[in-house]
Amino acid sequence: MDSGRAYTYLQPLALGGSQSRIDRLYVKRDVLEETFEWDIQAVGINTDHRMVTMRITTADAPTVGHGREGLKLMAEATEVARLEQTGQWNPNHNVQTLWMANKLRIGNKTRERVKIVVKNSRGNG
Repeated sequence: MDSGRAYTYLQPLALGGSQSRIDRLYVKRDVLEETFEWDIQAVGINTDHRMVTMRITTADAPTVGHGREGLKLMAEATEVARLEQTGQWNPNHNVQTLWMANKLRIGNKTRERVKIVVKNSRGNG
């Protein structure tokens, strides 16, 4: 994506054609230099908004592949698409329950990583 203006909401022309930039990511100036691959892209669910994404790293960060987490996300995206295609509602297995499980897993992984980073920043690791 170039550094020009981009929109996360594009209303169809038949409905007026309005455009807006509702979703944004804010970072401190000193962190901005560590970000790259800013993009706006469609999400894997039926919505009228697009998602803002970016990558952030530091020069001394280890290189890590997509691994199991990437495979889990791909499987979930496939399952979301299948659920949307069938149009059948199951209160125990639906897009919302998949989203919640993913959100909880990301939160748990984040907490694990924060513990490691804090421990290492204090010189205990």
